[in-house]
Amino acid sequence: MTEVAVVGVADTLKGQVAKAFVVTNGVAQLDSDEARHQLEADIMRTVDQQLGAVARPAQVLFVSALPKTRSGKLLRRVVQAVCEGRDAGNNCKRWSAPHTVDARTESGTMGPLIRT
Repeated sequence: MTEVAVVGVADTLKGQVAKAFVVTNGVAQLDSDEARHQLEADIMRTVDQQLGAVARPAQVLFVSALPKTRSGKLLRRVVQAVCEGRDAGNNCKRWSAPHTVDARTESGTMGPLIRT
């Protein structure tokens, strides 16, 4: 893993749940669904051991890049808005790599996704 971002996303049952976005340094690690599920389980197990079950993300998504400002700060509000299917608003004008956010949907689970 090269980089991780965790944002709170609205949930009807719990109010808000954590979603983790992981940028991996080797795409070869994610060749198959089995490898992806294994890495996701490893991440969740590590969070459980080090921080406790209360901090475990509800979902781990693997992405190629995250939206950042020109100075390199992560735009968490943009990631959160994309996950919730909301318009990111003025935050979109500030990121340095707008190609990292894609308006396509993947199986209707997240609305617009961070590009993988």
